[in-house]
Amino acid sequence: MSLVRNSDGSFGIDFPNDTKIYLNLVYSTWELMEEGKNDDAISLAAALLNTDQPGWDPIPIYFQGYFRMLKGMAHASMGQLSLARDEFQASLQIWETHDKREPNDLANTTKHELQKVEARIEKELKPTGEASEGDGKHKFEGMTKVGTGQEQQDDHSEQTGN
Repeated sequence: MSLVRNSDGSFGIDFPNDTKIYLNLVYSTWELMEEGKNDDAISLAAALLNTDQPGWDPIPIYFQGYFRMLKGMAHASMGQLSLARDEFQASLQIWETHDKREPNDLANTTKHELQKVEARIEKELKPTGEASEGDGKHKFEGMTKVGTGQEQQDDHSEQTGN
């Protein structure tokens, strides 16, 4: 990386070619997400994160954190909250372990997105109604009640008369 003078007289940074490629892939992932193509964005990021094939070097740790954050955002926008949380946590671990610059805007963005996802998860798990004490029934937003099997036994008894 070197400082260069642009044609307009301003200064800029000339990145190495591999960094330019990764930056273009970041922009491509963002564009896919903006177009609503979250599955494609997730696939692109996953492919870049899984370069453990012979002759391939792993992508730089900075971009690993970035692509994990983008995957988390794509999963969150699709309502896949536990997957989003996992990606945000993995990204945050990278920022806190390998990129300790302060302030780190990507770490702050990741923390903010993780908090939003955790709040959504908490909201979905929050009971919406009070059940009578001891009846064993609970109502959760966004979730279906999972039976104990007794309902199926009762239905079978009604059908067979046993």
